[in-house]
Amino acid sequence: MAELLRPARGVLIGADGSAAAPEPAAAWADRVDTFTGSWAKESATDGSLLIRPDGHIAWAAHGGGDLAQALGRWFGPARSAAKV
Repeated sequence: MAELLRPARGVLIGADGSAAAPEPAAAWADRVDTFTGSWAKESATDGSLLIRPDGHIAWAAHGGGDLAQALGRWFGPARSAAKV
C-alpha cells in the first residue's frame, strides 16, 4: 500500500471482482490512480476502496454511498470533457 500512496494522490482499488469499479473515477484521473485486483485474504473489506493520499479510507463499496460523491468531496469537482 505504501508504494501506491507514494505519489501523494488518491487511490481507488477496484477489488470487487470486476474492472467496472474504477470507471467512475475517470473524470478524476488527474488526481486519483485506479487499480483492479483482489484482496489476499477474505475480509470485511472485500470490495472497492477509495483511499485518500494520507492513507485514510474515504469510501468503501459496501454501504459507502455514491462513489462519484465521495470523489467530489475528497478530490474536488470532476474534470469536464471540455477541459481535456
